[in-house]
Amino acid sequence: MNRLFLLLVGIFFSVRCTDEADGPFIEEVEPPVVYRYQSASLSIKGEGFAPSTTRHVGCSDGDIAVNYDYEVRIAPVDGPQEEDDWIPLENVQWRGDSLVEAGLPAAFVNALAETTYDLMLRSPVGVEAILPGAFSVRSVPADTDMDTASDDDTADTDDTDVAGPVDTALFAAQDHIINGQFVSGLWSLDTPVAEDLMGNSDNVVHFDVSWNMTWLYVGILVVDGNLLDDSFYNYDDDSVEIFIDPDDSRSETYDAWDRHYVMAFGHPDELIAHAGNPAVVLRALALTVDGYAVELAVPWTALGVTPHAGMRIGFDIYANDDDDGGGRDGFMVWSGGHFNYADTSEFGTVILSDEVVGVR
Repeated sequence: MNRLFLLLVGIFFSVRCTDEADGPFIEEVEPPVVYRYQSASLSIKGEGFAPSTTRHVGCSDGDIAVNYDYEVRIAPVDGPQEEDDWIPLENVQWRGDSLVEAGLPAAFVNALAETTYDLMLRSPVGVEAILPGAFSVRSVPADTDMDTASDDDTADTDDTDVAGPVDTALFAAQDHIINGQFVSGLWSLDTPVAEDLMGNSDNVVHFDVSWNMTWLYVGILVVDGNLLDDSFYNYDDDSVEIFIDPDDSRSETYDAWDRHYVMAFGHPDELIAHAGNPAVVLRALALTVDGYAVELAVPWTALGVTPHAGMRIGFDIYANDDDDGGGRDGFMVWSGGHFNYADTSEFGTVILSDEVVGVR
């Protein structure tokens, strides 16, 4: 009888002793813009994001149950906003009294209309806060200022004075799997690297470039029936070199953000960076039936710029060929000259396009 009485008292007081704070207040949501084809994480910032607590028998300090289950819902600002019109978000995580995060998978973002959304935050005890116009969903970003290490550097989107060869980088609707296999539908590999700078290479080399808000993707396919790896320097064996001038400054010396990477057939796990940190670059080299394939994913954060459609970057590729051992017998280039390793002025140009590739 005493146990039954205590159980009933505990149930009664566990309901009566749930702490209900004044409720959440939303100050801002970051990022303010989410782009289609890209996964994102919304950071909902404010105050009063307290969990609910339920004290059991006698409202003592012991036996406390804590509930962190916040809900996040969104609705278009110009649409109806009845209860059923609010779209629930998944992967909601309480991070503290001033931060709640919600994940937005790319497939979820793609299903949303390109408009501005109100955001509702509902506390574990049902108290709601709404931030009107919290964030927007847009297509591929364009006409945005480029962030660089120098306040004087801005995005160059005028292609009227482009010198040398030009290639177009399509916007990748999905992240590339960097394994050297060139997933079908994501790569065209139709731009040739064919100008002999030294010797007479018999290789056939093509490349492709694509991009999204996180990565600059580079794919290179080399047809070479005689692959050698016997030299101290990788460029003296069968290898490729990738040159990037992210702000298209075309200077005669490298600045802090210019990059030069080397990948050699005989060292598939090694990326040599003569400028830049190789650890942040995703890369893969795989043998093919008639040569080898190279894939790179360079984070824009390592290039010091924020990409957008219409932006152009300096870019070039060397393809080194060694057929008989010792030093290289020749090398081909897409655009530049003998001094690409120190001078970006002769690089070609890659223009970031808003045309989308890889839509599922």
